[in-house]
Amino acid sequence: MTPATSIVSNFFSKWTEDIEKARKCIGIQGTSVAVVHKGEIIYAKGFGKRNDADPFTPETLMPIASITKGFTAAAIGELVAKKEAKWDVSVNQYLPEFQVKDPRLTSEITFIDLLSHRTGLPSLDLEWDQRPESRLDLIKKLKYVEAAAPLRAEWIYNNVMVAVAGEAAARIAGKKYEDLVLETITRPLGMTETGFSTKELVTRPNHALPYDCKNFEAAQRGETHRVPLDMSYMTDAPAGDLFSNVLELANWAKVIMHNGELDGKQVLDKSSMEQLGTAYSIMSQKPIKPEFGVGAYGLCLMIGSYKGHYIYHHSGSVVGYTSNVVVFPNDDLAIINLSNNNTNRLPIWLPFYIADDVLNLPKTQDWLFDVALEATKKAYKDGGAENPADIEREFPPQIKNKPVTRDMADFEGTYVHPVAGSVTFKLAKKKKTVDTKGDEEEDALAFNALNFKEFLDHYHYDSFRLRVDQDGSRFSMLVSFVTGSDGSLRFNSVKMVRLHSKSRSISPLTRAILLGLFCSPAVLTMAAVDTIDPALFDKWTKDIEQARQGLCIQGSSIVVVHKGKIVYAQGFGKRNDKDPFTPHASWDVPVNSYLPEFQTSDPHLTSEITFVDLLAHRTGLPEIGREWVHRPETRLELIKQLRYLEPAAPIRSKYIYSDKTFTVAGEAAARIAGKPYEQLVLDTVTRPLGMNETGFSFQELAKRANHAVPFSCKNYAAAQRGDIRRTPLDNATYHDMPAGGLFSSGIEMANYVKAIMHDGALDGKQILNKESVQKVRTAHNILLGKLFAPEFSITAYGLGWGVGTYRGHFRLFHSGGIFGYRSFMNLFPEDDFAIIHLSNNKIDQLVEYVPFYIADDVFQLPKERNWFELARLDTPEMFRLYGKEDPTYLEFHFPPQVKNKPPTRRLADFAGKYDHPVIGSVSFKRVKAPARSNAAKENETADASPDAQRRHDPDHGYALAFQMRDFEGLLEHYHFDSFRLRIINDVISFSALVTFLPHEDGTVKQFRFLKDDGTYVLNKV
Repeated sequence: MTPATSIVSNFFSKWTEDIEKARKCIGIQGTSVAVVHKGEIIYAKGFGKRNDADPFTPETLMPIASITKGFTAAAIGELVAKKEAKWDVSVNQYLPEFQVKDPRLTSEITFIDLLSHRTGLPSLDLEWDQRPESRLDLIKKLKYVEAAAPLRAEWIYNNVMVAVAGEAAARIAGKKYEDLVLETITRPLGMTETGFSTKELVTRPNHALPYDCKNFEAAQRGETHRVPLDMSYMTDAPAGDLFSNVLELANWAKVIMHNGELDGKQVLDKSSMEQLGTAYSIMSQKPIKPEFGVGAYGLCLMIGSYKGHYIYHHSGSVVGYTSNVVVFPNDDLAIINLSNNNTNRLPIWLPFYIADDVLNLPKTQDWLFDVALEATKKAYKDGGAENPADIEREFPPQIKNKPVTRDMADFEGTYVHPVAGSVTFKLAKKKKTVDTKGDEEEDALAFNALNFKEFLDHYHYDSFRLRVDQDGSRFSMLVSFVTGSDGSLRFNSVKMVRLHSKSRSISPLTRAILLGLFCSPAVLTMAAVDTIDPALFDKWTKDIEQARQGLCIQGSSIVVVHKGKIVYAQGFGKRNDKDPFTPHASWDVPVNSYLPEFQTSDPHLTSEITFVDLLAHRTGLPEIGREWVHRPETRLELIKQLRYLEPAAPIRSKYIYSDKTFTVAGEAAARIAGKPYEQLVLDTVTRPLGMNETGFSFQELAKRANHAVPFSCKNYAAAQRGDIRRTPLDNATYHDMPAGGLFSSGIEMANYVKAIMHDGALDGKQILNKESVQKVRTAHNILLGKLFAPEFSITAYGLGWGVGTYRGHFRLFHSGGIFGYRSFMNLFPEDDFAIIHLSNNKIDQLVEYVPFYIADDVFQLPKERNWFELARLDTPEMFRLYGKEDPTYLEFHFPPQVKNKPPTRRLADFAGKYDHPVIGSVSFKRVKAPARSNAAKENETADASPDAQRRHDPDHGYALAFQMRDFEGLLEHYHFDSFRLRIINDVISFSALVTFLPHEDGTVKQFRFLKDDGTYVLNKV
């Protein structure tokens, strides 16, 4: 036993006593717990019984439900490691049978999308439950499914998508899915008792049977009862069909902690396991409790933090069973808990009770006898165990005394849906339940589908309520029959809420499901247009405005809704004598409908991008920050040129910081408001917040008496000498005002951060819209999918704010840097605490680290880092990053230089003006080169042969000069027809490789511009 284990062992007797007490209080038939620390299982114990007679031991096997998903992802990772599959290739290429209703969406969905629950497709768990078809046959039916949300826009837990991923992996491997996982994951991990299906489970002597309780009161009395073990084939097995025990799951936890390594041996591919633990989706946009950070989802692993400690975790729940694995990778700690009752919440919270002891954390919650107990009580209530009406909260209010509009017999028949299968209704006799005497009966509709048989209760008009509570499954739905124009019937199941399901892969989370429209086979419906051509929007705007003026209409607004979405919203004229008539802005409407000038190279992408996408840096468009510096065009003219910009990544697939997207959002907001962007912000934000000295532009800043002027240092050595020099204020037009054009003071910024922390309120008065501020500080995108440092959680991005935690404290943050100024805001809303740091030095790493130095003091945290020392160590790196120490540091993206390869043409052949709609224009001119230093001459002699010098004698002593907007200088020859272009000054640090391209006629008509953020080809004018 290691010293660390010896210390922890002092808790063992306490754990045993408390867990057994909690088991009884919560009403769990049996449970097992294993704790892995420093590579060893330090604690493993069973409690209660696995059936009616035998003890539940650490070796007891039971279904682990959704924990299976991680094994599926790991198996796919092994195929990727063998280069048999790719994470980011359309899954349809591997499994052509997988199609959804939208062909474009079919072509875009990747393994990463499937495994991180970001396809946008709705959950279909119940529709797949106990179906007679094969998994592949059910996958084929997904071509009828419409998306519930745009691709990668939100996290929608979806067992069926993981099943698709598993089936695609099986197709690639050329074997059954189950065999693939057993051969590549469980057996190599020594998990010899782990297997698939309940039919196999019951053949093992030490297996747990499923239990439940009637309600919470019964659970507290220990009145558990057996529920049937579902022995049917599991169509979505890749999402939840494995069974195991805590001892074997300990090996799974170890490889998660150590990126595929088990007991010193690399068993699973390291890179693939790192992918599993990389965040791709925002799962919980806000911490569920103060102890936790923002919840993210990787590839079938949940990712977050607990009291400042990084965690991976995943739970599983199926009728009669609940499981959970929680891993603290940086602490080499994992806790596994299995139980044979699926309504209890002990496995969800017990790991944190143990973690507090092992990691010596402050006891902020009673995880066993308060949190787990209350969560279990709520689970019984939400599951309808106390009152079936508890799961019908989303039903419309019932209208009393409204009978059916048709004869009950008309509703009889079988109704079919291509995805959900068939449902049969039959009129039968049912015993009356109210105001009856004896065995009086009435006619009622009997429901038969999905292996459930139950009578419907009349609700109102032609709507009926279906309540099911059998074999551990509880759900309720409202069935509404609709009469078609031809008199035929169909029905829509509205707001079906299902808490428990016989499906063994069901998540423990409550989910609202729309089952969809069921039609009789004779009913045909006309398919609607899937998309509206965005090109129509400009035509509409032009024609409507022309008609408005022709008919002398003062003002109007037009809103078009298509497939449940507002796709066009436009105002025309004025709402009074002076103010424009505008539609109400929406976060989720395509911005092109407000600002038609904003277009990308892909019309579909243009029609998808919303304010949320722009402000969360998730459009997929590249950043082109330098390209707008000192441009003569207007902001709107530059926005129009974005239509030539190619996406750098699919929309919502990754975080790409872009000032341009904020600029587009600001200009769109200005268009909606009918005033310049700057005026809009002053009128609606800064002045209402009392920020009267805050404003826009360097020109305006220079007019204020108490303004800071910018400074910088030539390099790190100069900084150490205190050799600081003034930097001139850049008075050129700054086009990215919405992304970074404000100036303010620390005092006035305090009002802004107060309003952000207090949901728009300032000093007790509501100044900014509460819902909008909450939206702004809500996570919408993954900023860093991996842990940045132990003190920080997975970092997300809201709308203009970073979202995360610092040592367990919820944190909002954003930094800024421009032309000799730095700023950094750190807000801790739960603590009502913020730090504002402004500096008039371009390279000032104190701005980055001082907030944490202060936070450690305020929160009375142990001083684990010297933040000033970190700032000192980081400063030379920043000088290098800006090219101040060594300009080649800016040229990491250049190809290796080939020595002694002179240009193939004379410099005059390259001269001329070249243009690109996004980059702008660049001119080159052959000029007399300045005198060179002796070192430069020696280098030239070393790099070029005398023959090469003689061949290029006409250009000896000459160079190519460039002019790019206000920036000019000399190109340096790199190799062949490539030249280095450097601009390093107080405004910009930039290096690119210019390669001149010969035309087929022998002349030079283009050059390739290789920058650190992309490549562009400019054409000679």
